[in-house]
Amino acid sequence: MTLYKIPNDLRATIPKGQVAFNPSKVNAFKPFKHGRAIFGGHFGDEGKGKCVDITAREWKSEGLHVLSIRGQGSGNAGHTVKIGNNEYHFHYLTSAGFSADIMLLMAGMLIDPIRVLNEMKVLPAEMQKSILIDERAMVITDLNRFVDAYREERRHKTGTPIIGTTKSGVGPGVSLRGHRDHVTFADAKACQSEV
Repeated sequence: MTLYKIPNDLRATIPKGQVAFNPSKVNAFKPFKHGRAIFGGHFGDEGKGKCVDITAREWKSEGLHVLSIRGQGSGNAGHTVKIGNNEYHFHYLTSAGFSADIMLLMAGMLIDPIRVLNEMKVLPAEMQKSILIDERAMVITDLNRFVDAYREERRHKTGTPIIGTTKSGVGPGVSLRGHRDHVTFADAKACQSEV
C-alpha cells in the first residue's frame, strides 16, 4: 500500500543529497514498544490504579524504565498500594509511586502542595527526587479549603441539601480555574522570587 505518492514534477524540487520518500520502505518499518497508556472513563473505581501498579512493577522487574503521568484530577481521588504487609494511601501521586523512575503531575491537576509533600514522605529518598510538577498545575490554597468548608456549612444551616464535599478546596478551585482566577505553581514561584 502506498501512503504517499510524490508527483514527478515535485521530485525535481527535492534538493540534491536528500532522498525522496520511498513508499516501498513503509512495509519494512516495524513498530517497537513505546509504552502503555491506561485510560479511564472519567469516574473512579475503574481499576486504573491497580493496572498502573501492576504494569509498573512488571516493567521494573523486566529492567525497563517507568514514566508515570497523571494528567488531571485532584486529591479527591485515591488509591491504596499494598507492598507486603504495608499499605500506602495516595491521593495525588500515582500508584506507580514505588516503581516509577519519573512521575509527572501535569497541568490538568489541582494540587495541594502540603498533601503532596506528606505523600512523598513514604517514598524512598531517591524516588522523592523524581516527582515533577508541571508549573501550570493549579495550587489548592487555604482559601480554597476555607471557602469549601464555609459553603458546605452554609448549605447545612439553611436547610439546602449538602454536597458531601471533602472540604479539600477542590470545588472552589475548579470554579476559580473556570474563571481563570486560579493560582498556578508558576504564579507561586514568581511571587516567591519577588519577595
